[in-house]
Amino acid sequence: LDPSLPDVLGQLRLPVLALTGALVLAGLVAGARARAWLPTGELALVAAAATVAPALLVFAAWFGAWHAPRHLVRLLDLQPD
Repeated sequence: LDPSLPDVLGQLRLPVLALTGALVLAGLVAGARARAWLPTGELALVAAAATVAPALLVFAAWFGAWHAPRHLVRLLDLQPD
């Protein structure tokens, strides 16, 4: 829609990647310190997948295979017999 938008996005790519990497690293360190192995492992797996596959594919796989089923299990636990 805006012809100058790709230029702006190109300039923001490196700072956004650096910030994202720092936040992922901070999350991994915090998870390890708290001994929260499942969320830490999930974050590590998603971060590793995002380095080798397109972001949209990684998000779709994570959401469809892990995040949404987890919520469905919670809802089924709340459902009366």
